[in-house]
Amino acid sequence: MPDIVLGVFTPVLGHLSETFVQRHLTDLVEDARAFAWEIAAAAAWSVPDPVLLPRPRQLGRLGRRLTREPGARAGYRLSREDSAAVVRSVREAGVTHVLLEYLDPWVPYLPALRATGVKVYAHGHGYDVSARLRQPWVARSYKAYANVDGVVVVSRDSAAKLREIGIPGSRIHVIPCGADVPAATPVRSPLGSGSWLTVGRMVPKKGPLHAVRAFAQAAEDCSAQLEMVGDGPLLEEVRATVAELGISDRVVLHGRCDHDTVQRLLSGALGLLHHSVTDPVSGDEEGLPVAILEAMAAGLPVVSTRHAGIPDAVEDGVTGLLADEADIATASAHLVRLSTDVALNREMGVAGWRKARDGFSIDCERERLLALMGSS
Repeated sequence: MPDIVLGVFTPVLGHLSETFVQRHLTDLVEDARAFAWEIAAAAAWSVPDPVLLPRPRQLGRLGRRLTREPGARAGYRLSREDSAAVVRSVREAGVTHVLLEYLDPWVPYLPALRATGVKVYAHGHGYDVSARLRQPWVARSYKAYANVDGVVVVSRDSAAKLREIGIPGSRIHVIPCGADVPAATPVRSPLGSGSWLTVGRMVPKKGPLHAVRAFAQAAEDCSAQLEMVGDGPLLEEVRATVAELGISDRVVLHGRCDHDTVQRLLSGALGLLHHSVTDPVSGDEEGLPVAILEAMAAGLPVVSTRHAGIPDAVEDGVTGLLADEADIATASAHLVRLSTDVALNREMGVAGWRKARDGFSIDCERERLLALMGSS
């Protein structure tokens, strides 16, 4: 396969929660260049010499009628000057392949990218292949992706959604994001009255309030603790709910943590609790949470929900236990079962590590992405 110079397009560079973008920039090929609208105010990671891109401009009704560009169907387009600047930046960087992180920001850029002659791949993640599809004009604009070299999604559920709006199945490739998976079964701490762990931004689709309520019920029948990593708009409501339920002595709210801290917490946990739900207001859904894959890689069982791509990784009764969305009683029973049955906890943890090793590692993701880019 010829050498690839990869241009990774991401709206904002440096988000702590977007380790998958960071890895596409640092671990996928030897030569990758970052293109972004802006750099996060408190960037958690960085890459050398990022290119800052012009943002598309919103068109009025008349402008939408006068142009046939795919981006115009979404109500946005690049000006002629900005389009030329994108072409110039990509060519000057020597880019041969482009990876677009998320689908919705980049539709207006597709004509400019086609003009460069580079291979173009788009990578759907979560919000862009769930909540955004509720807007008919966005779904229509995504049909422009029928003409790129490939559209990558992280789950079968996301692939089905894109097929439903008219993107050919031959263009869609299910390649989950990967986790660092140790070569040998992780050595875990002795299982006693340990802690369950939640990791994720405090937003509705991550279900932090459901997780707290499920744990509160489980706490009546087991001695486990709950440690919660993440910040976000629901943090104060989570804090208030913990106090209201009388479990403040059993719950630790760590707030935002770096990757090393999360790995340390995983190594001593009973398992991961990740109660994903569909946001009832926006329709936002997960793709396949990296936190789940990292927990499996650490040899932990997972208690989660039948939501989006989660069942692709968490095999109910084998690598963890699943409940329906917002089914607090079942999730609570799962926590009690895996808190008190040490043998089952370990058995599911080892099965999760094996499944992560065989299909959800960084090496697996890298191999699949490079095979896709090399075969087009």
